[in-house]
Amino acid sequence: MKKKIYILTALLGLLLVLFFVANFIIKNKIESYLKNDLPPNISLSYKTVSISLLAGNASIEQVNLLLKDKGINLKFSNLDFKNFHLIKLLFSDTIHIEDCNLKNPKISIDQSQIKIIKDNNKANQKNQIIIVDEFSIENAEMKLKDKLGKKELSFINGNSQIKNILFETNPKKEKKLKYKIENLTSENLFYRIDEEQYLTINKINSESQNLTFENLKIDYIKNNINKFNYIKKGNDLLSLNVKKLQLNPYFYSFDDLISIKSKSVSIVNPEFTIYSHLYSQNVKVEHKPLYSEWLRNLKINLDIDKVVVINGKIVYAEHDQLSNAPGKISFTKLNATVKNFKNKDSINDLIDINATFNFMDTATSKVHWTARIYNPKDEFTFKGYVKNLNINQLNLFTVNTLNAKSEGKINQANFDFKGNNYDATGNMNVEFSDFKILLLKEKTKKERKILNAINNIFTNRKEKEKDKIIKNYTVLRDQNRPFFNFVWLFLKHGLLVKMTAIK
Repeated sequence: MKKKIYILTALLGLLLVLFFVANFIIKNKIESYLKNDLPPNISLSYKTVSISLLAGNASIEQVNLLLKDKGINLKFSNLDFKNFHLIKLLFSDTIHIEDCNLKNPKISIDQSQIKIIKDNNKANQKNQIIIVDEFSIENAEMKLKDKLGKKELSFINGNSQIKNILFETNPKKEKKLKYKIENLTSENLFYRIDEEQYLTINKINSESQNLTFENLKIDYIKNNINKFNYIKKGNDLLSLNVKKLQLNPYFYSFDDLISIKSKSVSIVNPEFTIYSHLYSQNVKVEHKPLYSEWLRNLKINLDIDKVVVINGKIVYAEHDQLSNAPGKISFTKLNATVKNFKNKDSINDLIDINATFNFMDTATSKVHWTARIYNPKDEFTFKGYVKNLNINQLNLFTVNTLNAKSEGKINQANFDFKGNNYDATGNMNVEFSDFKILLLKEKTKKERKILNAINNIFTNRKEKEKDKIIKNYTVLRDQNRPFFNFVWLFLKHGLLVKMTAIK
């Protein structure tokens, strides 16, 4: 009996020795490969490599990895692999890892530092399929620079769980990385949209099928020279602040286009400013797209059943001449529902918007706006009403854009028109009282007394016709101005025809 126990103990001891020897051999082989056999485009340094054959675990610590042909530098404290078979690794083309954990990675991608490096042995390198069931990332930081060394993207405190990762190390044909993001959080995201506009998000949280952005902001760099050069190319300056944006549920894909799909999106406390400037001496903008054309050409596939806007604000500022201040109109306490917000469905392409708001802070207003995204003429409908508007509030816009100021009150204005990329036709009725308009000189903004006297004679006559509806009048679109200017042209024409001698 004792003899059997001795034999069993000896065998167990021998197995342990063999495992330790195997551990030592495999560890040396891995370290030798990392030191001597990496492709010429990869530079790697690390502190330690640990392996446990019995548990099927491995880890590497204090790593500095450089991919020279990609401009990628990756530093991290720990990369841990759990539950994979090192023995199979030596004899199989497939590496299957159940769990992988990356801690404190700092990722730097600088496209200005990319180097072209030839790898003559790439064709002879073994192709291995790597499968990772679950890959978790803790406390990640990332910085991305473009080919000119300008920052394009950055974030901190990134945490994520990624499942079902599948890729090949040296495929004959380029294949996309397959994966599924389960959870994602990050802070202080920065993304440069173009040379002047940028996006920041304070917090991102993706949990299960819900996605939340907190304190989302789109703005422009506060540099007058850059701002002027940007505007001279015909661009509008956009500024957006959103307290919270939620998608519930959401789905995404990265195929030919980035695709975002959701049943419901809520936007809480958005503040949106559009600044449109046409410097007459330098700018030649032949065409600014309407929103339907802009959405149609957007390089993102949006498929959202419903968007709800809660307590928003929109300010449209239009600037014609350097000598004048910009004219402004505003929409506050904005609540809206947008249905069928889709931009790549050529059949089901009707976007439907219902909105209530205060025009110029005080006038109760409502609009119903529809647009077909794939209509070649970008046709749309726009109807609604404005109630109890003190006309002098419009002076914020009209003094510097129309060289006119007014007094009085619009009790109610109803409008209903159809438009396209070229013109708009419709009806308008305005109920007003105590109306008076003063025409101004362009440079000094002083009153044009003779013209004002003549105009107010006609204005008094118009008082007697204030129940008359202006029907089927048409305005032409100014092709180098955005949609808000187009709507204003239609409303302005109706107001002037209804209440003054101006046509």
